[in-house]
Amino acid sequence: MTKIKVLFLLSALVVIYGCASESCEDFTEGKFKHASTFKFNDSTYYVDSNSFYITREKGYQVEHFPQLNKESRYVIAWKSASEYYLIKDAEKNSSFDKGDTINVEITDCEANSYRYTSTSKNGVMEGELIKIK
Repeated sequence: MTKIKVLFLLSALVVIYGCASESCEDFTEGKFKHASTFKFNDSTYYVDSNSFYITREKGYQVEHFPQLNKESRYVIAWKSASEYYLIKDAEKNSSFDKGDTINVEITDCEANSYRYTSTSKNGVMEGELIKIK
């Protein structure tokens, strides 16, 4: 009886994990906005969802800042359904130079959003992106 319970639990974990990783694949392209807060190096920041959005398509991620009339462009390289790299693709802006890499790990997926942890030369960021298109 104990073996059956263990096998059932292992099977359930495989099914749950499989569903989570498949839903992460839904985030490789589309339009995204940040949730209302994110953490950067242990400090919490609040985001105006109208001041920033992201588009992903054809191997690129572009971060749009309409109020500032600016964009940041990255090559996006998917290591797996839940891990990717952003490689700065254009001239220097803010604190990133061309070729700088940000490592991103998706830590939790929902139907239309995911939580992530990213690591760069500037530190660690934790947040949530919501797919809007």
